Amino acid sequence: MWLVFVVLLVALDLWLTPSLKTVSLEVEAPVKTRVNRLAKLAIKLTGLSPNTHRIKLEIRWAPSIKASDLSPISAPQTSRFPSRKKVKSDHSPKLLRRYRREWFPAKTNKKSITYAITLEPSRRHDFHSSPIVVFSFGPLGLAGKHKKYPPTPTVKVLPEFRSAPLLPGYIKKIVTAEGNNALLQKGAGSEFDSLRPYVIGDDVRDIDWRATARAREAIVKTWHPEKERQVTIINDAGRQSAVRLTTFPRYDTQLELSLLLASMAAKTGDKVNYLEVSNLVRARALKLKPNAVLETIGLAIANKEPELVETNWDLAFSTLRNFHRDGGLIIVLTALDLAMVPAGLLLQLQNAAKRSTVLLISVTDQTVETIANSEIKSEYTSFQRAAATYTLVEQNNLASTLASYQVTSLTGDESSIATKAAEKYVWLKRHGLF
Repeated sequence: MWLVFVVLLVALDLWLTPSLKTVSLEVEAPVKTRVNRLAKLAIKLTGLSPNTHRIKLEIRWAPSIKASDLSPISAPQTSRFPSRKKVKSDHSPKLLRRYRREWFPAKTNKKSITYAITLEPSRRHDFHSSPIVVFSFGPLGLAGKHKKYPPTPTVKVLPEFRSAPLLPGYIKKIVTAEGNNALLQKGAGSEFDSLRPYVIGDDVRDIDWRATARAREAIVKTWHPEKERQVTIINDAGRQSAVRLTTFPRYDTQLELSLLLASMAAKTGDKVNYLEVSNLVRARALKLKPNAVLETIGLAIANKEPELVETNWDLAFSTLRNFHRDGGLIIVLTALDLAMVPAGLLLQLQNAAKRSTVLLISVTDQTVETIANSEIKSEYTSFQRAAATYTLVEQNNLASTLASYQVTSLTGDESSIATKAAEKYVWLKRHGLF
């Protein structure tokens, strides 16, 4: 008897449940955002029944996108009863489940509702939600209907640009170093500007004798810094870049340096190319525009991670020669390690330095220097101190070898390498070395 009564109640509740056939769902999602930056996503339900309507909306995201609970932007207006809201969250190790239930009382004069979700991704990737499911329940809550909608559009999360505050100051330094005035002496990275009469103190080697003969007075040449020089950044995405340092993997810090140096070069009039290699060419961005450097590089490597393979430096530099002419600056971002010898990087750097200015930047582990400089009675053993000291000596020897090849090397930890790299770039510009 009771079973029959329950079945009848469920059947009655199912019959009274409003249909979802007329309900449509629209999603307004950002196309791209950055790590640790807030982004808002809106979900709009339209075509709701004016009858009593109990709605549950379910949507799931990956935990690293840090999606907030659904919050209604435009809640339906009611004539007699207030709406009751209940939020339920279920955290699981694989998926983050977020949904909100909304009850629409009778005589609702709005047939749509818009929800907002705040996203704050913590890593680079292409994210989209699970299929969105809308549930409709009867007045008794014993039975219901559901309708499944496609997932949200893909939200591409670009890398975080933590060095952005450094950019205006260093661009100003470069502009000041180059200046808008003509140079008196010719140097590397300069080109002819104009002629002017000789004054006491000018270098006699700058006298243009043909112009002097025509003007019947001493005329000298002036120079200005060459514009549109080529700057190519090669980012190592092999096993050396997969090493996790104090806070981030070396690869993430190298991406940060790529964004900083590419922005500095592009915004001061140079042609910027970006190349990322592991055992193959993973990303390539040529002739970046000044206002699109961050977006172009970010889109190229948004869902990339370092690979546990040996980097093919022969492939990297053979690809480089296809678009980088002689001269300019080549920046190589990799680890300053003895592994570069069997990998062929030393030979490639030596050959490249004969045609262009080469700068190698290596992100080091601050812990190694701390252990090497620790006292005998510290928490570190003698073997740890010896290993750390050997690592530092090895890096110094490699730096000396690179210097003999006319390759400039630069090392620093995660907290200081961005400032050091920007200062070195300004120094190279100031001295006309490329």
